[in-house]
Amino acid sequence: YTAYQPEMSQGLLQILFEFQKLVSNLVGLPIVNNSVYDGATALAESIWMARQATDRSKVVMSASLWQQYREVCETYLNGRNVEYEILASDENDSGLTDVEQLEKSLKRGGICAYVVQTPNCWGLIEDVRKIAEITQKHGALLIVSTYPIALGLLEPAGHLGADIVSFEGQSLGIPLSSGGPYLGVVCCQKHLEKFLPGRIVGELTDLKGELAYALIKEDREQHIAREKATSHICSNQTINTIRATIFMALYGKNGFRDLAIINAHRAHQFAGLLDQTKIKRAKVGPFFNEMSLYLPKLAPDKARQFFFDHQLTVGEIRPFKSGTSLNIAITEKRTLKECERFIHSIDHLA
Repeated sequence: YTAYQPEMSQGLLQILFEFQKLVSNLVGLPIVNNSVYDGATALAESIWMARQATDRSKVVMSASLWQQYREVCETYLNGRNVEYEILASDENDSGLTDVEQLEKSLKRGGICAYVVQTPNCWGLIEDVRKIAEITQKHGALLIVSTYPIALGLLEPAGHLGADIVSFEGQSLGIPLSSGGPYLGVVCCQKHLEKFLPGRIVGELTDLKGELAYALIKEDREQHIAREKATSHICSNQTINTIRATIFMALYGKNGFRDLAIINAHRAHQFAGLLDQTKIKRAKVGPFFNEMSLYLPKLAPDKARQFFFDHQLTVGEIRPFKSGTSLNIAITEKRTLKECERFIHSIDHLA
């Protein structure tokens, strides 16, 4: 767990400081916290930051957020004087943000932020720069939930105009562990620092003039009056922060980029194999290593049973049009033969 005392365990504080620097470089934002519970609560905390920073009580959320993330955000904001609306994708149902509808929503006023995920629940990459231009024009903040491995290849959301970026750090060398504990991270622009949940480690000099580390921000309910706390649920597991730091440091900038390229290359190889079958992607557009497949003849409950029986691992399974969509990710762990075997197993279901 992150230290409570400002000066305890210089070794622990140093590696947390290094974590902040590595993540800052990755997402393109100067301020990084240590840390929150997981990616979903990190996104919910980001919305509350925007509510506090802008003193506006409405938030617009993309319909292409992961369902679990959206449900956590709705639960967290319920009863906290925050209204939200869900912005559907464009008229072509592309799965991407409808920028014209977004602008109409923002023109109504009172919006603290637009919340978008990239890659989103369809695996598609959003046009963050365009979305940032629209939100900033209307005085709203842009909150982006992202996937850290993709940032080895994609331009950081912070460089594209995002005000707050959050992500789930499980992919940074942390085992799945049957659902947790994981690592939620929130990053922001400098002027939003005082609203950031969790803790920040700073580099300074001690009374002897020697390099030292200390907690320089920890506005949690344990330390200050409850009504002034930035968060009441920013629990974290620092052992996972340490693992993520070691992972990023071992890969380095070039290694991290190579890892992202391998993910993207294998996923696009898989998509090429799909083109030779009856299986189609549910939404077509730019993607990194995730995609949603459309099985028109199969109901969701039968799809779950099929993949369980065949020991095939997939992500979210949900109703889509007259059939089922299922999410898959092709990572560096998957070989081309495994991809071919997976496609052969489900081809007859399309």
